[in-house]
Amino acid sequence: MAISLSCASLPVFIHFLGNLRHILTKAQADVAARGYDEQALVQFRLAPDMLPFKTQICIACDVAKLCAARITSLEAPKYENTENTLAELITRIDNTVAW
Repeated sequence: MAISLSCASLPVFIHFLGNLRHILTKAQADVAARGYDEQALVQFRLAPDMLPFKTQICIACDVAKLCAARITSLEAPKYENTENTLAELITRIDNTVAW
């Protein structure tokens, strides 16, 4: 039985972006419960040489959309990378999955 590249890869991207969305939703709830500035999470780096968390989310979305664009021979949408809140990052994930 043959399987197409899109059937093998796109569900994986949707799954990991869904997991990332779930983590961001839990982070929003934690910020609301504890009352601290969400920028502490958005700008967080696990190590000094790592990119900020928001940049890593943008890269994850870009990888998924660019892979889907190559597989389907469509042009990928361009995002401005201006997300600065957890809600904006969740919206970016939603837009990537919806595309």
